[in-house]
Amino acid sequence: MKIESLVQHGYEIFRVQQESDDDTDFSSVEARVAQSLDDGSRKIAISLSINAYPYSKLISVLVRCNKLAEDHGGTLAVVQPNTDFLDIIKRTKLDQVFTVVPAEADLAVA
Repeated sequence: MKIESLVQHGYEIFRVQQESDDDTDFSSVEARVAQSLDDGSRKIAISLSINAYPYSKLISVLVRCNKLAEDHGGTLAVVQPNTDFLDIIKRTKLDQVFTVVPAEADLAVA
C-alpha cells in the first residue's frame, strides 16, 4: 500500500493506494493520521483509490482515525469512495460519523 500526503483546502490529505489484496495492513494509515494530529493538524482527509474495497479492516481504521481526530479536536473526511464503499458507509450510517465527499476539491466546502 502506498500513502501520499499533501495539504490542500485546509486539510491534510492522505491518498491511500490500496492493493487488491485482502491482507493489506492499514495500521500505517492510522499511524500517519495520529502523527499528523500530534503535529497539530486538525482537518484530516483520507482519499481512497477507485479500487478501494470496503474491507472490515479499512472501515475499522477509518472509525479509529475519526476517534483520534475527535480526541484532538479535529475532523475526518473520507474522499472519493467508490459506489460499493459508499453503499457500505451509508448502510452502516458512518456517513453520519464522518464527512464523505466525492472529490478532494469538495473539501474546500466540507
